[in-house]
Amino acid sequence: MQVNVSLLKDNVNKLNAEIGKYENTYLRMYNELTFSHSYANSNKFTKFYNAVNQEKNKVNIFIQDLYELKSIYDYIYSNYSKIGNRIVFNLDNAQRVFSQISAIKSKIASIRRRVYSLSSYPEVRGITNDINYKLNIIENSIRTIENDYRRTVSKINDVERNTSNMIRRFDINIETETDIKPFI
Repeated sequence: MQVNVSLLKDNVNKLNAEIGKYENTYLRMYNELTFSHSYANSNKFTKFYNAVNQEKNKVNIFIQDLYELKSIYDYIYSNYSKIGNRIVFNLDNAQRVFSQISAIKSKIASIRRRVYSLSSYPEVRGITNDINYKLNIIENSIRTIENDYRRTVSKINDVERNTSNMIRRFDINIETETDIKPFI
């Protein structure tokens, strides 16, 4: 998985601008058609006007669908921007990383046991204390890295799962244009 959060934000902004343009264009067009209805009272124009109102409702639904699509992108941007600006991650490798961290912790524990066995000798006690101090620092660093990594993996899993659910529920309605020949 690769996410360029800056590019995603740019695309969300472009999508929002295009939705706004689309919405304004159609609203202006339908307002003009509504305004023209007051000047024409023929039977064909009344049927045309009714068809226009039906199409207007379909377009409004379509615009709401576009805003829902934008909200999915907003969700992705909002959550991934908390992780970083560019995310390259393979969820399949997460367990392998946890296994490697566990192996490192086991090696440190093994080193600590060896150092402890040497600490009974007074002549090396100062050195063993220094080594134990440094091992504590390393263990704390590894614990911090592991916790941060675990939180990041959890966040990514949550975003991916929630995004998949949002996409599954998302159903955009694309309608065909109304044929105006019967109204001419």
